Amino acid sequence: MNKKGFLLLLAWLGVPIAFAGYVSLAYSWSLARGQLPFLGAHEKRWWIAFVIVLFAGTALVSLTSRQGTVRRLVLGLLYLVAMAVILFCAHLGVACGHGDCL
Repeated sequence: MNKKGFLLLLAWLGVPIAFAGYVSLAYSWSLARGQLPFLGAHEKRWWIAFVIVLFAGTALVSLTSRQGTVRRLVLGLLYLVAMAVILFCAHLGVACGHGDCL
């Protein structure tokens, strides 16, 4: 596999898997203590993790384009929107798996 393919694979598969893993661990640890992981002041931890993985993936996608700045920005923006939806869905899936469905 070439470098571009690896970066895209990491951006499209690694980012949601890492985020779902984080959410799953947070639920497991919190539920073991009788709490929910992302309530009140603890919600900022979710947002921090969300932003970090989202922008890491955006950077990976932007690195795959060798063409101009405009193309990189467009690809990054498209990835950002699509991955935000995917990450929210991953969170909902993990939360429902731990009994915290909306």
